[in-house]
Amino acid sequence: MGQAVTVVVLEPGREAESWRALLTELAELLDHQYRLWALNRMWVSGVDTALATQLDERLGFSMNVPAVYGFQFRDNDIVVIRNDNPDPSDLIRSILVQRRPVTDSLDAAVLFDWRASVDSTQYNVPQSLEPAPGPGVPIAINGVQGLEVRGAWRDESSYPAGGLFFVRALRCPEATYFIDAWLYSPNPRRSKWQYLMQMEEILGSFNCTQP
Repeated sequence: MGQAVTVVVLEPGREAESWRALLTELAELLDHQYRLWALNRMWVSGVDTALATQLDERLGFSMNVPAVYGFQFRDNDIVVIRNDNPDPSDLIRSILVQRRPVTDSLDAAVLFDWRASVDSTQYNVPQSLEPAPGPGVPIAINGVQGLEVRGAWRDESSYPAGGLFFVRALRCPEATYFIDAWLYSPNPRRSKWQYLMQMEEILGSFNCTQP
């Protein structure tokens, strides 16, 4: 297992001043090292090439997913990609993608309405949503234009579960893809940031494969 040690050399007699002068550079370095560790850890299992082939053939897009994720195709236009290892009561990373006809108009309300529609039919336990305020953020993933919204979810069952989610809609020439990604990680001693980075890395590999 690779390990890194970061050493800061301070100027004698000006320790406090030289420390303050290096704080921005040090923060950027540590952030880079953490991101690199989290993403390298995610790809230890390799890419699920069987899933990549099926996404292309059945739904017309590509996305790199670690081999430790499971997947299930539903209703001919939906795939659910999920990693709840080693214990779903401790950690769940879920991605749902639906292929829909080309959508000319996208706004935050459209994305949240879609999220509510799949929530009631595709998840074992419905989730109530607390959308983040605002109109959403325009995004471009590998040249594909779209919109992203974020918020918090909470189980509507008696079990006290909740977490973060983000929804994306991406316009390809032949279809619009709606994507819902959510995280469940209740352990307060575990950083959730690494799992969000990993899910964003997976979604950041999205590409249209149909002309």
